Amino acid sequence: MDISEYTAEDFVLDPEFKKWVLSPNPESNIMWDKLLEKNPAQFNEVKMARKILMNLAVKNHQLSQSESRMLWKSIDQATSTSVETFENEVPLNSGVTLSKYEKIADKGFEFSQFSRVAAILAVVFGLGIIANLIFHSSIPTTPDSQLVVFEEHTTPPGVKSTLTLHDGSKVILNSGSSLRYARNFEADRRALILEGEAYFEVAKDPERPFMVTTGEVVTTALGTSFNISSYTDEELSISLLSGKIAVDLVFDNPTKFLLEKGEGVRVNLKEGKSTKGIFDPDQVIGWTQRKIVFDKVKLNECIRVLENWYGVTFNFKNKPDPGLLLSGKFHDETLTNVLEGLSYSARFEYKIKENTVDIYFK
Repeated sequence: MDISEYTAEDFVLDPEFKKWVLSPNPESNIMWDKLLEKNPAQFNEVKMARKILMNLAVKNHQLSQSESRMLWKSIDQATSTSVETFENEVPLNSGVTLSKYEKIADKGFEFSQFSRVAAILAVVFGLGIIANLIFHSSIPTTPDSQLVVFEEHTTPPGVKSTLTLHDGSKVILNSGSSLRYARNFEADRRALILEGEAYFEVAKDPERPFMVTTGEVVTTALGTSFNISSYTDEELSISLLSGKIAVDLVFDNPTKFLLEKGEGVRVNLKEGKSTKGIFDPDQVIGWTQRKIVFDKVKLNECIRVLENWYGVTFNFKNKPDPGLLLSGKFHDETLTNVLEGLSYSARFEYKIKENTVDIYFK
């Protein structure tokens, strides 16, 4: 598929692009990620097309031929120059992908205030005809609106959040994590995007599978409880506490795991490798009970846990021994007590200064 010459309206009219933005799945996200990697100059056109599809409410109505001609002329004029992109968008899979190319996109263009206003007004005015030409046949409608509204929950360091979703499912979102989903879910599935870590208790609904996407891994359940940990630069882990789940790894060579209670999967996303085995429930979901459990854990993972848990930043004044692993179990303890316990085996000294922790390895 060649998108090198596409304009914003070409993307909007492309059925594959529309499916990716409005009904994303791992396969389409990977495909468009690769297309953008090959065509980074198309970033601004793609982003504007996505805004048209996602962020404007549409009502079904007919336009006259003269209105249609005027509309497309306005859009052509607007998109013939670079158009200022909107901020604070609420992304799903497409947004995660586009964020990778934010720094690559050419932001050096300049244009007059008149052009900016004309471009934005043209896009807004253009929504009517785009609805008739594109949306009517493919977007699920409700009596009140055709707009798909997405919700996003984010937990900053030091904060955990408990959510009850529209279907009755419960989620505990760990610190430094985010969860995105269509507000009332879709008619045939309950699709969510997770970054970070969360524990799920899924309400039974055989007609709508509960699907959590984390990068190139999709976890599917009907009624069960499981934990997913997917932090940057760490192995992704999925642990099943009750029921059954399917785990699909959408790599070059797709792999599928069917997990029973007590089983888990660990995935190295960089290498595309995975392993299946059993896990220690206390170590996996202890965080939901205010427990920190380290069992021969790498230093960088320990630091990530402590920074998110206590809302602090660590500074290393010298390098630790290569291959340092930490172990310890703490229940509702202060940061001082945790560091004191770890310092004996890891051989370090520490100083806490407000929200900063300095570490000195011996």
